[in-house]
Amino acid sequence: ATTAPIPILARAVRDPSDTRGARYSGTIEPATRVDVAFKVGGYIRELLRVKGQDGKLRKVQEGDFVSAGAPLAVVREGDYQERLAGANAQLPQALASESQAQLDFDRRKKLLMGNAVAPAEVETMTSRLASAKALVQSAQAQSADAQLLLNDATLRAPIDGVVLKRVVEAGAFVSPGSPGFSIADVKTVKFVFGVLDTTSSSV
Repeated sequence: ATTAPIPILARAVRDPSDTRGARYSGTIEPATRVDVAFKVGGYIRELLRVKGQDGKLRKVQEGDFVSAGAPLAVVREGDYQERLAGANAQLPQALASESQAQLDFDRRKKLLMGNAVAPAEVETMTSRLASAKALVQSAQAQSADAQLLLNDATLRAPIDGVVLKRVVEAGAFVSPGSPGFSIADVKTVKFVFGVLDTTSSSV
């Protein structure tokens, strides 16, 4: 008896180096990702609160959307408020000293024009006025620095995006430079995968 032929599936042999149609595994990543760190140190007073699916407020967490400028976390401001108050208290005194030094200088200069005082007195008043102006500039700089530190006690989102990671808790102590959040703009993403060096550039 003749045996019926067995059907088989055949494919044409091709060069294994031909990678057309090859498959790659990879990851989808946001085009923009920002790691946000604290600029000042201290204990975290509060974290941003957002509405959950139940409508109740809860601490911001991974997957939440935040807008640029949103206050992600706030370090206790007490020390920075005191520093600002101290700097601001010195400024009026420095301005008053400068004003008095200016009056004394102007008075001595007029007397010098009438030969009523020695030139050395005017030179002394000139030095006093310069010192008073320097004190005002120093007080203004200290006040501006203290205000900047107070502003930096609030850690704000730099971009609109989704929170990928939150590594801090309310009540925790942070140092300047400590990481707090990772935020990504997921409106634009990229596919990242590895390819062999020998793969044709046409793939």
